[in-house]
Amino acid sequence: MSKQPFWEKVKSYLVEDLNQAWLSRVIGVSPSTVSMMITRNTIPRADIALKIADALGVSLHELLGIAYPTRLYQDYQEDGVKESLCQSADDEIPSFPVPIVKRKIELYSGAFRSVPGNFNGSVRIIQNMCRGFERQDIFALYVTGDEMSPIHLLHDDIAVFVNGYVAGNGLYAVALKNDVCIKRLEFNELENIVSILSENQRYRSIESSIDNPQLSILGKVIGWTHIHL
Repeated sequence: MSKQPFWEKVKSYLVEDLNQAWLSRVIGVSPSTVSMMITRNTIPRADIALKIADALGVSLHELLGIAYPTRLYQDYQEDGVKESLCQSADDEIPSFPVPIVKRKIELYSGAFRSVPGNFNGSVRIIQNMCRGFERQDIFALYVTGDEMSPIHLLHDDIAVFVNGYVAGNGLYAVALKNDVCIKRLEFNELENIVSILSENQRYRSIESSIDNPQLSILGKVIGWTHIHL
């Protein structure tokens, strides 16, 4: 097996915020050891390789440059129609990893900054979800609780937002003090007021001045993904 694809593949998934230092910290291996493996072009032992793949949100097959079989399962017959249970590797939808923002973050002069301490891992999202936006501005956030459940945005779903993107009423990632959550915002710019709403009527709405230092609007939600069965 060629060793070349592994670290080249790994480096292709690293970005400014999810860099080599971040990867070392996530997989529990010292930066010097990771650098040595890259320099010597050696594939790490299996448990470390799996941690790397998990951190980057890709399969170990992908990092090793091993092609999946064209069909992972045999075709099956139902109502006279022959179907496959899995796409071929060539049909894979383009995707890329984005940082997952922690539930509690550090704000700098009231603003969110893209620094490693504000993130907790990454998740892969499909490229088309972010069409029209710069990749470095895309972030993800775990949804907690049932405040958004009436619109089927459920606990442990992952919401995707664009940092700094504010465009009218809608769902936003916001930091109330330092706690990050998803809320529906309705703006009254004439009175410089924003209503912070939950989709669940059991929770009360909050009105705040737009320039309230306790409120930081991180960016508008552009999509989300369900991760439950």
